[in-house]
Amino acid sequence: MNHRQTIREISKRLPRLKRRDVAEVLEVMTELWLDELAQPGQTVTVSDLGKLVVEVQNFHSGGTVQQRLQQKYGSRAPKTLKRIYVRFRPTAKFRHAIQAVFIEEAKQNEEETQSLQRTDDGQPHTQPDAAAGGAAKRPQPRW
Repeated sequence: MNHRQTIREISKRLPRLKRRDVAEVLEVMTELWLDELAQPGQTVTVSDLGKLVVEVQNFHSGGTVQQRLQQKYGSRAPKTLKRIYVRFRPTAKFRHAIQAVFIEEAKQNEEETQSLQRTDDGQPHTQPDAAAGGAAKRPQPRW
């Protein structure tokens, strides 16, 4: 869902608000979140979805990285670098919702596969065992 779609859906659910007003609220919210996440150690928590976190890691450069920096900057090459991570940590509710979709999708795929693998007399074919070289089941996401 993109920005315009979000505005349209919110306007449908809240008909007393004009699309322009909804767009303005979203823009203000985005500005607030950007300002907050630009500060060291701050997070933005979205209820029922999760937490946005920006983490900064300082590390000493060495080896090939340091050689490249010296080639580019000479004696001004930094000895330490910063690595910036932007992470999203989902809530348990969001995780369960996503897993439910994947589980339902897997069940539907399994049912379709079984219906396609029936013989002419209506008897199902036997499924290959993963240990015997058959396809293994897709693992569930681990968050």
